[in-house]
Amino acid sequence: MQARLLVPIVMLIALGALVVTQLPGDSSASPSLTASSEVKKLIVVIESDVGMSQKLAAFEKLRKKGSADAIAELVSLTDHSDPRVSSAACATLGRIQTETSKGKLKSIIENTAKKTELRTAAMNALACHGSSSDRSWIESKTKNDSKLGSHFTVVSKTKFWK
Repeated sequence: MQARLLVPIVMLIALGALVVTQLPGDSSASPSLTASSEVKKLIVVIESDVGMSQKLAAFEKLRKKGSADAIAELVSLTDHSDPRVSSAACATLGRIQTETSKGKLKSIIENTAKKTELRTAAMNALACHGSSSDRSWIESKTKNDSKLGSHFTVVSKTKFWK
């Protein structure tokens, strides 16, 4: 008789343990789902009407995260309609210093349809990568554009270049 009662009790305890391990606030339940949802929450902050300091804090958290989904969202934000957001996305990509971020920054600099302000933000961010080959590449891409060329003159004198 006691054995019959013991089996359902053990099953209830096991079921309870299973439910508790899958609670939404538990980051150990599903790390990839949690990471992605955290990135999405940061994007919501960036695209909301909060102040720029809160948006910049969210950008910094994305930079520290450095995951593929965080970088993909930053790349996407370079096309944001608010120039402050798109410039901050460029700056954050420059600080991440991956080949993906470098490629996106170069594509912005090359895209003459983009606003000069965004292209200069991308140039500043690419300077954070700091290689001499990047410096030469920027110089070749900006020599025929007076605004970008004059900005490059200033950027080329920064301490970032190796």
